[in-house]
Amino acid sequence: MNKWLAFLKAPARVVIAVAFIVLGTELLIMVLINSFQATIQKDTLLEKFVLFLDPIALTAMVSPVLYLLVFRPLKQQAELERQAKDALRVIALKHQLLFESSRDALMLLAPPSWRFTGANRATLQLFGASSVDEFTALGPWDVSPERQPDGRPSSEKAQEMIAIAMREGAHFFEWQHQRLDGQPFAADVLLTRMEVGGDLFLQATVRDITERKQFELQLSLRIRHLDVMERISRISLGSKSVEELLERVLDEILVVFNADRAWFLYPCDSGAPSWSVPMERTRPEWPGAFARGMVMPMVPEVAEVFRELLASATPIPYGPAASHDIPAAVAEQFSIKSQMQMALRPRVGSPWVMGLHHCAQARAYDADELLIFKDIGQRVSDALSSMIMLKNLREAQDELVRKEKLAVLGQVAGSVGHELRNPLGVMSNAVYFLQTVLSDADETTREYLNIIKSEIAASERIVSDLLDSVRTKPPHPEAVGVAKLIERILRKYTMPPSVSVQLDIPATLPPLRADPQQIQQVFSNLISNGVEAMPEGGVLEIRAVENKPEGTITVSVRDSGIGMTPEQLGKLFQPLYTIKARGLGLGMVVVKNLIQANGGSVTVQSEAGKGTVIAVMLSAAAEMGGAI
Repeated sequence: MNKWLAFLKAPARVVIAVAFIVLGTELLIMVLINSFQATIQKDTLLEKFVLFLDPIALTAMVSPVLYLLVFRPLKQQAELERQAKDALRVIALKHQLLFESSRDALMLLAPPSWRFTGANRATLQLFGASSVDEFTALGPWDVSPERQPDGRPSSEKAQEMIAIAMREGAHFFEWQHQRLDGQPFAADVLLTRMEVGGDLFLQATVRDITERKQFELQLSLRIRHLDVMERISRISLGSKSVEELLERVLDEILVVFNADRAWFLYPCDSGAPSWSVPMERTRPEWPGAFARGMVMPMVPEVAEVFRELLASATPIPYGPAASHDIPAAVAEQFSIKSQMQMALRPRVGSPWVMGLHHCAQARAYDADELLIFKDIGQRVSDALSSMIMLKNLREAQDELVRKEKLAVLGQVAGSVGHELRNPLGVMSNAVYFLQTVLSDADETTREYLNIIKSEIAASERIVSDLLDSVRTKPPHPEAVGVAKLIERILRKYTMPPSVSVQLDIPATLPPLRADPQQIQQVFSNLISNGVEAMPEGGVLEIRAVENKPEGTITVSVRDSGIGMTPEQLGKLFQPLYTIKARGLGLGMVVVKNLIQANGGSVTVQSEAGKGTVIAVMLSAAAEMGGAI
């Protein structure tokens, strides 16, 4: 204690003691003023401290050194923090203005529910929400259809998109959204991960791309249309025959429309007595609905369909989603769920029908498919016009050549036939004499005499065919019953065991009006040809149909044999042309001449490996009585 008193007596120490007293006084004043300011309600501790500094400024008059060293730096720091806070408020205001004024729909999503926590005006307009509160009560799956285009549930796929965005920082993808009124629309979505104050959330930017999708769809459809037409043009230019053109076009139709069956029908004429399907292509699991080449009689229902097709310039769809129903019997018999067909109008000949079937499931044909089908039909019509005219020219040329050959053959046939028949008659008489006088000859002698007799008969038939091919006798028409005629021919013909015969000749069928001998020769030749075309056996089908409107009867002979190529078919009626191991190639020439002499016509449909159908159309007799 005595030491402290001694210290206070020194002058310098007196000054120091006074300074401590002044400092203590200032601190006391500061505490009192701070206590008073604490009663004022302020937002933050920093603001309280700023108010506290103002009274301290008063104390600075008492202690300038203390203010400069301690309190002025604290006040400057508080001012800087206030300026930073104001800047943050300005930035937040600008962000809010950008968020609200954006033309893109912007919305916020936050975990763990990932429901919407905020949305701008563009979002409300896009989804049709009346307020932010209404929209923030929803999640992404509530503004989406139940499933996305890939078939996945929207709720499941939305969680996956959110997880990718949170992991990668951002994720851009296409999404099928749905407005609150249920209307779907396609959208581009950008999910961006954000963090504020340690809280993570996502900002979603959604843009309606319906118009872009429609443009892309129209562009792709146009490209598809042009591609299909380009392929059809190549087929038209590259086909060498009508058959090749029809076949390749049908194959293309099966691919373009994913159809199960496609076909051409001819003629599309409600006044025609009959119609047929010259070409049909199918998928393996849906075999043909039509018997190729089979001549079908015209019935009122088919005639009405033809009239409707001819009255329309566009394809007509049939099925559950179309304005036309498929007749129940046809749909059940041929397993047709949907159908589309249209009339083709080539510049030459009668109209055709081009059609397709969907059998596995029903199909609703859209406007683009109808347009493509129509344009294919127009291209085919143009190609058919050119090819039919060219075919007619070739046929006329072939007919001219054929007649020239027949003229030359006729000059030879008269003399050669006469010269051959005389020795053949002598040989036949000699064989008859030997068989009479050698009735007790051994088996070998009798066998060889029968062989000689058989070969003489074959030679006589060849001579007869040769003469008949160049000189057709005028017919003597009578009423000929088809069933009796075919029965007589089959009774005389030795049918191989491997060949079965199927007859479809109605009992009410009226008789033919034709020369009995000539028509018997015609069908004998056709039946013989059909059997010879089936060396391994098969089915020979003989069918007769009455065409009442025209007063005609069509008799068709179908075999399931080796068939013919288009080249062979084109030469079928040329004299001296044959594909058989034996024969002169005169049988079909005789058939055509005899049918034409009796006022009829003959058509042939054949495909290599699938058989041949030969249809003969002749006039029906006016009365049933007296048919032979």
